[in-house]
Amino acid sequence: MNRFILLLLSTFTLSLMSCSKGEDSMRIVPKGYEGLVLIIFDAEKSDIQDYEDGKRVYKIPPSGTLISGFSENYGSQTPYYFEEDSNGKRNGIPFFSNFNYDKVNQTNVRCAFNEQIVGATKSQPAYKSFLVGKGKDIEKWTSQNNELIKKALSHAGY
Repeated sequence: MNRFILLLLSTFTLSLMSCSKGEDSMRIVPKGYEGLVLIIFDAEKSDIQDYEDGKRVYKIPPSGTLISGFSENYGSQTPYYFEEDSNGKRNGIPFFSNFNYDKVNQTNVRCAFNEQIVGATKSQPAYKSFLVGKGKDIEKWTSQNNELIKKALSHAGY
């Protein structure tokens, strides 16, 4: 009986956590950018905290790595993906989840894919990563994803 109550309480707690509301956000990459995007959450190294229309703005530099002054953003949220040219004109980029991998991998559509968030540890800050490119190239980047993240974190000083 005690196990059942513990299981019930654990399930209830996880349900509440997954129902919490995070802040909606925009991820903006430079026009033509392809590859790994890494958003590092580190208020000690950055004070960049921009909002637009009530949404967090993650404006990614040409390197693909942004050190943001925001803390992690957990909970239910709507992300928006854009590319922006040098004049500030934005075009939407479709996002495909990992569940659509086979569909995306067969296309030549430019998209954002494979977003993940990793919590902070003693040796590294929390970060969010995703890939931008043509669907047919996603497999190449997905296979290199962990190595690309390690290199980007190291380059950013972590």
